[in-house]
Amino acid sequence: MLLSKYSDNISELLIKSGPLAPVIAFILYPLLAITPITTDPITIIMGITYGPLIGTLIAFLGNTTAAMIEYYFGLKISKITNFEKIKQKNAFGFQQNAG
Repeated sequence: MLLSKYSDNISELLIKSGPLAPVIAFILYPLLAITPITTDPITIIMGITYGPLIGTLIAFLGNTTAAMIEYYFGLKISKITNFEKIKQKNAFGFQQNAG
């Protein structure tokens, strides 16, 4: 909602950025992925500014990069928290039977 409220300002920023606009948009996707702010307005702005093919390519690359970064951090957090040991216990904290 916050991003959609200022989508005109973001569009103006991206247009004024010239050739750096796709790079800025590409960087915004992973940054916004860690927040509850949606990236749909950026995708629409890229589609309007660069057309459906290039805009979709920028959105695809940005969202894919964001997903890969989130997955990487998820793996690291899983290893840090010893999730596998916790998963082997049931709700009451007892060890599950292996067989």
